[in-house]
Amino acid sequence: TASAADRVGWIEEQIKEGEAWLEGQTAYKELPKNLKIFNGIFNDKTKSTLLSNQLKYNIRKFVETISEVREIGSYGSDAPQFKAYANMVNKVAKAVYLEAAFPRSIRKTLQFSAVMGRGYIWPRCETGDYGFGERQLRFQELGPLDVVPVQIPPKTNDVQDAYIVHVYEYMPIAQAH
Repeated sequence: TASAADRVGWIEEQIKEGEAWLEGQTAYKELPKNLKIFNGIFNDKTKSTLLSNQLKYNIRKFVETISEVREIGSYGSDAPQFKAYANMVNKVAKAVYLEAAFPRSIRKTLQFSAVMGRGYIWPRCETGDYGFGERQLRFQELGPLDVVPVQIPPKTNDVQDAYIVHVYEYMPIAQAH
């Protein structure tokens, strides 16, 4: 086995490689400009000196339209021995959709995608009250600065084909333990 210093060195090397890939993405190069546009911090001197935020409104309307996700219709079976199972799967799917606030999570993820070029959604089982509460299914929204993929094949350039993915998650110390 490798020593602790070798393992830490390997992790640092992988993170640098992932950050180099992020820096090569078009949306990453324009990130400060994209955030200013989204926040309405720009002015168009060709028309007037009035600060307008029509672009932010258009982005929000676009995201609102494509994030209007309805729950899956239903599962069914013609075989009588599977009807009870299909009914149970329908109840679980509806509970996940409603209790995990999926529509809100997909909207936030699409906002990351529309403005910053990439957005990710991470289904997780989380425990409340710093590990002592009830477990809940939650969809966590992540932006391009939260996810660092490593060793993406140049042939596909698909994050799903990455060897490893580092996720930066910021949390209170009490929650980290």
